[in-house]
Amino acid sequence: MLEKHQLKSDGIEKDNTENPYSEQGTVARGMCHAKRAELTPLVADRIQKRFIAFDVETTGLSPTENRIIEIGAVSFLDGKVEKVFSSLVNSGVNVPASVTAINHITNAMLSNAPSEKELYPELITFLGDALHGDVIMCAHNAKFDFDFLCNTLSRLGYDADIEYVDTLIIARKYANGLNNYKQRTLEAYFGLANKSTHRAASDAENCGYILWNLLKCAMADIEKERLRNELARPTQEEFEVCAYIQRMIADQGGDPTALRYHRTSTGYVDARVYQLNFLRMKIAKKGNYLIMKKDCHLTDSLRCEPCTKTEGGAGYVRVFFDAPFEISPLAKYLYRAYSDCCKYAQSWGMDHAESDTLSYALPEENVSCLLEAAQTREKARKEAVKEREYALQAAMQKAEEKARAKAGRAAEREFLKSKPKKSAGRAVIQMDDEGNVIKEFESVTSAAKEVGVDVKGIRSAASGIQKHSGGFRWKYKEPLSPEDTFLEVE
Repeated sequence: MLEKHQLKSDGIEKDNTENPYSEQGTVARGMCHAKRAELTPLVADRIQKRFIAFDVETTGLSPTENRIIEIGAVSFLDGKVEKVFSSLVNSGVNVPASVTAINHITNAMLSNAPSEKELYPELITFLGDALHGDVIMCAHNAKFDFDFLCNTLSRLGYDADIEYVDTLIIARKYANGLNNYKQRTLEAYFGLANKSTHRAASDAENCGYILWNLLKCAMADIEKERLRNELARPTQEEFEVCAYIQRMIADQGGDPTALRYHRTSTGYVDARVYQLNFLRMKIAKKGNYLIMKKDCHLTDSLRCEPCTKTEGGAGYVRVFFDAPFEISPLAKYLYRAYSDCCKYAQSWGMDHAESDTLSYALPEENVSCLLEAAQTREKARKEAVKEREYALQAAMQKAEEKARAKAGRAAEREFLKSKPKKSAGRAVIQMDDEGNVIKEFESVTSAAKEVGVDVKGIRSAASGIQKHSGGFRWKYKEPLSPEDTFLEVE
């Protein structure tokens, strides 16, 4: 609800709004401003939900010397007319014949019309949140209409902040191939009929339909811009660092409302104030770091390395950190860099309200949530580090045990290699009939091969089953031990 200038207060109820005129008929001048908005994805989203088309007929071209004599306002909801405000207004001035020739509004018609102080409270109620910038308004060649509206509201003692789009400017960009961009030309282009040309309500309604059609023409560009905006938006983790930087600056007395953040196409995040960068950082796999000047008085707790040439070269360093809270030693440096940037921008008359659409602000209510998320992330990171350390220790222990087992097996093999080899069979002695030893053999098999005697015969003779084999007596060199009984089946 629009408030009168003398009774500025937040949250005033609609039914408490009073006529700003005093009993003496005078009123303190209000502060009413109107700002043109670009057709960004955010503005387009707002228009698609609700907007108010606006048009006025006036006694001339000067918003200070001439007066509004007719007002038309049409509220659109989801692209369709929701409600209409239309009225002549007796502003207490004469209507020139040249004006009547255009809009056909005569002095006689205005004689029975409501006065400004009667009509404008009704208009204020109709416009509602649009007078606080919460609902987008539109008009054709809009500066003309909103200059008149703002001058009138200010003169009547009201404060307002209006945000609007201009269908003339949008049409020049998206309605191709036209000889001119007058409202009548655009009406023909989009196939719109105007019941009452140069009358405020009819012109306002058609202006709303023109905006809706232009929105369709602009949708491809809007979606491209939306994609650019998303790419320029910092990630959750990057915003957590931004939130901590913003909190440090605020804690030292800085005004965070001017801060903006932008993600570049190369993955850096710039901290901006008044469209000027005062800090750059990067969240990377090889480590998170801020890019700082060498004279930033780093503490031993922060690891740093030289910057690349594209990051600033020899005069700058990368300052690494795992969690945002680790950069707290840099608080004074960051606040000084921020303050210097503000002073420089203000000396050139820059305004943070004009920040480009690819930079993002962090409302204070979001900062606390982001810092809580950063604490949760840091806790999870530390737990993950511990788990990796435990896993590494377990892996090293397992590797050591495996190495010891391997070494033991190797030692056992070496030991077995060093032991004398046991004969594959029983040693046997070849003798003559008198018992004289002719030759000793390592096994029955080797004796059989050399002497040419059957193995079975030699074994039978050595075992005493028979006396001779191959003409010789045979006996085993050593008696059969229990553990060697398997040799019996050789």
